[in-house]
Amino acid sequence: MCAPALALLLLVTLSLQPALAAAADPPVRKPVPESAPFPPPPAPRTKPPILCDATATPPTERDAADPGSYDRSALQQWQAVYAQCPSTANLYQLATASEVVGRRERSVILLEQALSLHQRYLDAEPGSTLRAPIEQRMAVVRGAIKARRLRSLLEDARRHERAGAWREAVAGYDRYLAVADGDPERPAVVDARARAVMEMELADREVRAARLRRAGVVLVVAGALVGVVGGLSLAVSRTTADEAAHATDAPTHNQKLSLSSTEQTIGYACIGVGAAALVSGVVALSLSRRPARPDGDRPAPPLRLLETAWVAPAPGGLVVGGTF
Repeated sequence: MCAPALALLLLVTLSLQPALAAAADPPVRKPVPESAPFPPPPAPRTKPPILCDATATPPTERDAADPGSYDRSALQQWQAVYAQCPSTANLYQLATASEVVGRRERSVILLEQALSLHQRYLDAEPGSTLRAPIEQRMAVVRGAIKARRLRSLLEDARRHERAGAWREAVAGYDRYLAVADGDPERPAVVDARARAVMEMELADREVRAARLRRAGVVLVVAGALVGVVGGLSLAVSRTTADEAAHATDAPTHNQKLSLSSTEQTIGYACIGVGAAALVSGVVALSLSRRPARPDGDRPAPPLRLLETAWVAPAPGGLVVGGTF
């Protein structure tokens, strides 16, 4: 009976030996790093090349010298083509279309876009034989942009011209032309300035002629009045001389003679001054012609108050006359 019990005890001991060994000697754990690195990103995929089915032919020197004709629809088509295929040939076509349409529509935005695209083309093609003509076109575009931005100067000059302020119009045209080297309207503006200069000179001459006419009228009227005063003074001097001849006493006689002599002197002086003023006025009126216009308009006849004037001696004085 002892033998089976010992056999059972030995079997239980053998089955519990691995568990007792594991409890007596625990396993050693490896330390975990505080911040484990993230896994490296995957390698980027290579972008597939764009198939440029709509690539334009490379531009030639003839194309650079003569940009050709483009409209708004052609510009939009080249914008779509370049978005699909950004080649240098398409870039040149887009820049040229922006330039031509911008000049036709007078759009500063399109002209500035054309400058930027032309510069990108030259940067992409540093050894291009088209650099010189393209840079010349860019200079013209810069001048056009500057002229558009200063369009207010031209409008001011034209407003002064419509108002007849020729001197202000010429000054406005000068300010505009000083900065509008690339403006396609420059020849027309130069012609407008020449007309304004002509009108300004004619207006100045008309002002001088009007002043001369006014001076002539004043001299004629004043000369006639002074001559009349002189004639009256001579008539009074003759009356005074008659009174001196019939005076009954010597003091009265001498006084009347002296007064008559003074009145006669004043009369001759007034007649002389009046005659000189009258002649000067007639000459001034004869010279006060309106300036002739180069466009064929005949000048108006001068203002003449007297056709002829004359001064003649007369008994006891001078006689001033004229034909009206």
